[in-house]
Amino acid sequence: MRQVLILADESADWIVAGLRQLERLLCALDESLREPAKVWVVWDPRLSSDRRWLPRERNFTQLEVCELDVTPEDKLPAVEIVLETRLFLYRQSGASESLLATMAQARAERRTYAQHLAALQITWERSRATDGWEYLTDAAQIPACEKRFLRGSGKSQDGLISRFINRPISRVMSRALLKTPVTPSAWTLSIFLLPLAGAAFLTRGDYTSVIVGLLFFQLYSILDGCDGEIARAKYIESRRGRQLDTWCDTLGNLLLVVGLGYGLSRQTAPSTFYFIESIIVAILIVTNELLLAAPAPSPKRADGALYPRHQQMVERSGLNFLGERFVWWLVQLTKRDVALLAFLFIAWAGRPAWILHLLGAVAAISSLLAVTSFARSKLAR
Repeated sequence: MRQVLILADESADWIVAGLRQLERLLCALDESLREPAKVWVVWDPRLSSDRRWLPRERNFTQLEVCELDVTPEDKLPAVEIVLETRLFLYRQSGASESLLATMAQARAERRTYAQHLAALQITWERSRATDGWEYLTDAAQIPACEKRFLRGSGKSQDGLISRFINRPISRVMSRALLKTPVTPSAWTLSIFLLPLAGAAFLTRGDYTSVIVGLLFFQLYSILDGCDGEIARAKYIESRRGRQLDTWCDTLGNLLLVVGLGYGLSRQTAPSTFYFIESIIVAILIVTNELLLAAPAPSPKRADGALYPRHQQMVERSGLNFLGERFVWWLVQLTKRDVALLAFLFIAWAGRPAWILHLLGAVAAISSLLAVTSFARSKLAR
């Protein structure tokens, strides 16, 4: 079992991006260590006992966390890794592992709390240019640190509009939300009022109502990024949360399609053509989601622009024969964030029916690819 020392002072209580520093450090260790470890939290001897604590509400999978009460003269155990609560860790790939490798250099003979701090300062100065973490000397650095942290909270699967427009807005909102106890799932459910309101406007079918309705869906697309940003910042990602987000996104798409189809049919009364078209498109969307949700082998290679289930569909459907670059642009231009912004411009141009036709074309092609992928996966077994 590996042994780790965490030197904790008043900075352990600093709340950065929704988590107290000691809790964040322990979460990062629990996530990055590949074997069980015993973590000794050693409080600054000058800190009063009423300011010392452990995150009892966390259920760590790899860590056994204990407190070690010492005096200024006591020698601390010689361990493999020594950290301190002024280190803020970014959730970048390999950042925690890199930090552990760097801080393992602080291992030495038994030292006092002050001697360990001095050794860590030397180690930190030597690795100041290393990405993945930063050292907080003062609480005044927290706001800038939070901004930098959230700037890297996007996903590789983000579309072009999400990357350059939606994420910068959602990060501002997430930073405010991280100061509250709101959970990712609670946020996902609360903002679902936006597509409901958007669909209600779309059912009216007139020019202004369609634009207002699509603005509600655009706002939903922006704020939908906050739940993932909160989950990653607080180390509370969960399979259930991801499923809830997917279900709400799918239901939102269905509300947009059916609401728009119903509204267009009202404007062309007594014709029901657009409403029937919207029902067909909704069925295609549901079919596509069900096929993508079916268990299948992992994709042969990772593609940062696609979620694994979509990458698997692209591989098995044979779409790659068109060329990787073409497929990349096809994926980018059909992502929800790009589509919603395009729909706004189409509605502004007075052609809302085109939105329904485009959604139908994309849903039909996607369903065809999903069916092909599903059939090939069954034949390959």
